[in-house]
Amino acid sequence: MAIKQIVILERAENNIFKFADYISKQGYSDRAYSFVSEIYDFINTLNISAQSFSICRHSHIAKKKYKCIPYKMNYVIIFSVTDKFITIHNIVPAKKIR
Repeated sequence: MAIKQIVILERAENNIFKFADYISKQGYSDRAYSFVSEIYDFINTLNISAQSFSICRHSHIAKKKYKCIPYKMNYVIIFSVTDKFITIHNIVPAKKIR
């Protein structure tokens, strides 16, 4: 199995740091730092299993053939897979796409 390059689009990175900023403002600055570290570690594990995920169920996202994976039950990572790349398009709160 070939290793694919992971590309995180600016929108997804901005959302990661918005979530971390929110956590920090709640008084958990150490937790905000670990959130960022943990989510990037999780994204790097997609290289192993990205092909096994199905197309998102949400109709708007499914039209673009994007895949979704939950992260800690509160967030959803939206990504696409090509021959060479795994592209992270967005990371949203799970309650926003139900």
